[in-house]
Order: sequence, then structure tokens, then C-alpha cells
Amino acid sequence: MARNSSGVTAAVMGARRWTAADAASVLAAAGASGLSLRGFARERGLEPQRLARWRRQLDGARVAEATFVEVARPLVPAVRAGGFDVVLAAGRVVRVGLGFDAEELLRLLAVLEEGSC
Repeated sequence: MARNSSGVTAAVMGARRWTAADAASVLAAAGASGLSLRGFARERGLEPQRLARWRRQLDGARVAEATFVEVARPLVPAVRAGGFDVVLAAGRVVRVGLGFDAEELLRLLAVLEEGSC
């Protein structure tokens, strides 16, 4: 099967349906081309929305894979005078004062991690 300069076969580019591996190879070729996703799609006769949708789907799969990380509890908690800081995955910092309500903190963290605010 003939491969173009990006290493993606014409059969994959022209296929009605792609597997995740097919889409990943096309997206890798798009990245290597130096073109925008839209420019790459137009040049190859592809729908830009198709590439964007696959990129979101594959990026979402990577995020889901990395979501669960084992956290070792430190022997000595990192407490500053008057409380401690909680750094969330998105980089947000929640400063917690001493004497906090644990249930309220858990509810707050759940909302922040969902990204609904």
C-alpha cells in the first residue's frame, strides 16, 4: 500500500471510518506537516471537523488514563501557619484554614475538579 510523504496510507486517509490508531496516525502526520489542522485537512481533502473531533477524543482518552494517580500521604503534612494549601490538577490552589469543615471542603473540591466554575 502506497504511503504519502507523511507516512499515512492513502487507504487510511480515504477510509469512511477510522480506528483510533488510524486517527492517531493522521493527526501525527498533521502535526508533522507544520500546517494548521484546518490547512492539513483542506490540503488532503478531509473534513477539518473530523480531525478536530478525533483530536478531542484521543486527548480525552489520554486525560482519562492519567486521571488516577497514587498519592502517598506525607509523614508530616505541609501545614503553614493557620492552615494548608490544596493544589488541584488544573493548577487551582485552595487555601484551607485550621478548623475547616471536612465535608464542605470535599464538596468544594468535587465542584472544582469537575470544572463547573
